[in-house]
Amino acid sequence: MRVSFKATLCAWGLALVALPVLSQDARPAASPADPWEGFNRAVYGFNDTLDGMFLKPVASGYQKVVPDPAREGVKNFFGNLGDVWSTVNLLLQGKTSGKDRWWLEDLRCECAGRLAG
Repeated sequence: MRVSFKATLCAWGLALVALPVLSQDARPAASPADPWEGFNRAVYGFNDTLDGMFLKPVASGYQKVVPDPAREGVKNFFGNLGDVWSTVNLLLQGKTSGKDRWWLEDLRCECAGRLAG
């Protein structure tokens, strides 16, 4: 019997969600100093499991398959998105002069690059 891709994906998703919860050992009640400790441990366990079972293999495959110039382009794209949010933040703070005007230079270079090529 052949199992469909959708069924396999659902099974993996269920395992990723259930594994951290099922792997917790019996711990004493949360201390008053950190009432969120149990939740935090469950989230950490889920994230750690997801990282080891899915994200690291995907990242390794991405590095092996995608050439360096393409990866550099993706990195630059997301870096430029970060610059947009930094620019908005600086403008909302009213920082538009002096050393805080780097965003203006970036905007000028970005526009010139788009128009040139």
